[in-house]
Amino acid sequence: MPASPLIPAQNLAPGTETPITDLSESKVLTTGINTNQQWLIPHSARTRRATTNIAGFLLILLFIYTAVSKLSDLASFYTTLRQSPGSRPFAHILQYALPITELLIAALLAVGRQTKRNTGPERTPNPKPKNLTLLYSLIVMAGRVFTRRLGFIAAATLMLLFTFYIGYYLTFDKEQLPCSCGGVISGMTWTQHFFFNLFFTGLGIAGAVLEPSGGPGSKSRRRGT
Repeated sequence: MPASPLIPAQNLAPGTETPITDLSESKVLTTGINTNQQWLIPHSARTRRATTNIAGFLLILLFIYTAVSKLSDLASFYTTLRQSPGSRPFAHILQYALPITELLIAALLAVGRQTKRNTGPERTPNPKPKNLTLLYSLIVMAGRVFTRRLGFIAAATLMLLFTFYIGYYLTFDKEQLPCSCGGVISGMTWTQHFFFNLFFTGLGIAGAVLEPSGGPGSKSRRRGT
């Protein structure tokens, strides 16, 4: 009887003498993930990143637009705040605090640190000179706090407050509801404005949920790197 041809060791399934003829089966044995599942992982990551980028871009446009509208006519904005029973006691503070807060949130969404999943061992940082240790520690701490995810959370919180403000007055005291908006937004009805704010609240929540938190298993990075 002729001798059977030798089968290369790399084509044998672990613990058996049966050759593997399906390449996808080989990938399952070596990685635990078949070929189809491997295609889904990067696609999901790209979709999440695209969603957060679009949400962040729209929120940045909104906050810059509304902040500039308020700052360009502070006297009118202050008068509007004085007309609202809820904001009247704090009008002097809110006329500056609101537009500044909107600009800060826009800046955080634009330049805040992003995070991504940790796919490998952490690199050992280069030793820093002793006189720069404190400064370096402060920069690292600030980078961990001022993330783009924090910007999404702040945006969702502020938009939720605006939405509750409009919803409350639409329900209980529509006659005393002032409008402090400018440009295109000022032409909306209050019902349209309510759903407009609700939409941007949803964008902020979606961004906060989809943006990695930067906790265990993630690492921070600058945008564009």
